[in-house]
Amino acid sequence: MPNYPRTTVECKHWLICVFSAQLEAIFTQIEQADAEASCRFIELRVWGLLMVVGRALLAALLSRRCWQITQAYLGKHDLGVDEIEFVGKGEGELTVKTTVGEIDVAGFAYRSRRNSGSVQKPARETLFPLLPGCQSSELLLEWETRLGMEHPFRLAQEELTFFSHGAVAVADNTIARHVVKAAAALDPSMLYLDPKDIRQTLQTNATLDVDSQRPVLYASSDAHALRRYASDTWHTPWKMANGIRLWCIDKDTGKTIHLGGEFTWGDCHEVRRIFERLIKQGILRCDGDYGNGVVAKIVWLSDGMPWFEDHVLPLFHESAIEVVLDVYHLLDRLADCANSVFADDEGMRRRWYSNVAFELTGKRPSKQSKARVRKGHKKRSPATIQKTDQSSSQTDTEQKLRDIGPDETAMLVLKHLSEAEKYACDDAKRTAIAKMFNYVAENAYRINFTRYRLQGLQIGSGAMESLNRSGSQQRMKRPGTRWLAETAQALLNWRMLRIVGRWNEFWNGRGIASKIAEHWGRPVITYPLPMEAPVPA
Repeated sequence: MPNYPRTTVECKHWLICVFSAQLEAIFTQIEQADAEASCRFIELRVWGLLMVVGRALLAALLSRRCWQITQAYLGKHDLGVDEIEFVGKGEGELTVKTTVGEIDVAGFAYRSRRNSGSVQKPARETLFPLLPGCQSSELLLEWETRLGMEHPFRLAQEELTFFSHGAVAVADNTIARHVVKAAAALDPSMLYLDPKDIRQTLQTNATLDVDSQRPVLYASSDAHALRRYASDTWHTPWKMANGIRLWCIDKDTGKTIHLGGEFTWGDCHEVRRIFERLIKQGILRCDGDYGNGVVAKIVWLSDGMPWFEDHVLPLFHESAIEVVLDVYHLLDRLADCANSVFADDEGMRRRWYSNVAFELTGKRPSKQSKARVRKGHKKRSPATIQKTDQSSSQTDTEQKLRDIGPDETAMLVLKHLSEAEKYACDDAKRTAIAKMFNYVAENAYRINFTRYRLQGLQIGSGAMESLNRSGSQQRMKRPGTRWLAETAQALLNWRMLRIVGRWNEFWNGRGIASKIAEHWGRPVITYPLPMEAPVPA
């Protein structure tokens, strides 16, 4: 066994020798450089010195820690140092990649002289559970994950080497593998705030419903397209990822307070299972009751996908949830309808859509700047708009209004549609009006935007849409990217962990390296730590 320093005094003496030699070398370099010793030149030399000293210091401290763990294990089994035989380089000496470079650590693996049994490695199993499957230290693994979460893996490799001044070299495919392996130890509940924190946020920061004076908690789900590598081919089909988010609005600043969220490749059934899990874990209460007198009003704010009513909304108590249709999805449909009906009259199209938008949101659409006149051929004048029989249209509209019920906003929208119906001069335009009538009728119970605004509720799902961009698209939809499902899911989970603010909580968790090691296929052996069974040095 090499003569590694074991006691604190030996470690300090060794480090002083290393530092003195490096300090002498750097002063010699600076003096010999003379006129070439610029600020950058000197700073780079200092970083080089810090890396060398850092590796020496880390190796000494880790070796000392390994010796403490070995002593505690020997004391528990009534073994003296003279009764064991240390294993030499290979099994006894550990090579670890760290954030200051690769180092060799004395692992103090041994065999008992009493019997020729297997090699015992208490220090390695306790302090380095990731070895040999992962040579990266816990901190380096965190750095790899953070860079791989934000950048393409090749760029993450380059950035890691650049900012460590060449001390750290990890291949891009190694970073990709480590990102996936480490993510397997990430509990999905970590992607949301703890229920106690959600209750505290709702009690102190969230806006209140004007009618009930209950804090408002918003929930939503939205699908968006991402590309992925699938079926071992280079064909890149679009794959829909479903995003889920919980949030509330700060009553003082009006900013969005993120309470948690995640993404899944699963379909509507998987989304339902996720919400069932959230309700079971107390992250989202089906009755809105978070305890200690905090009863939230849950607002489901989403687009008009019908499967929400079949799979998600039945999970909540009817009295605890308010279902709101995203106003901008409705406006998009109305805009398409206007483009179809008023295709020949731009002015009429703008006026009609502006009036409907004002009824829904309380504000006029922003006026677009007039396009600059360009030289070229003259456009033909629009064709004369032919009007259909108004009497029959009005009769149909009145019947539809009676069928839909007393919802104020729906009545106003249908009145505007009845006005547009007068200009439906062909089958295509009449079909567009009919589809819009049916859509408003089916969603009448959740488009009473006038009442929602008076209650102080949001009517647009911008919070969900923005999470799609920051949570997934900024990383996943880069040019030329192709994804395996497990790699994409790991990256999405890491990004959502950072957004919810529990990154440090995860990586600082006790025994996190052992949890991650389980996913490298190695059994985790727990040995007593020195602080639990102190042994004199």
